[in-house]
Amino acid sequence: MKPLTDKRIIERELEGFGIRLNKKLPFIKLKKKDKGGVNITRKMGLEMTKMTDDTIRCILHEYKVNNCDVHFSENATMD
Repeated sequence: MKPLTDKRIIERELEGFGIRLNKKLPFIKLKKKDKGGVNITRKMGLEMTKMTDDTIRCILHEYKVNNCDVHFSENATMD
């Protein structure tokens, strides 16, 4: 039983650093540009309930991405 508890601890620590184990990637496409600012698009009929456009821009600003096209195909979270 000890190796199983150690595995859970390691998985929790990796999740805290943003490394996802056994999870699917979100359907988000990011294309960097030289100029033009941030352009956010969504799949037809998709409503973003977990994030707003301002939240998306703040996250991109933290990673110093100021010019890009972002396309969301699903309702994604900040993680």
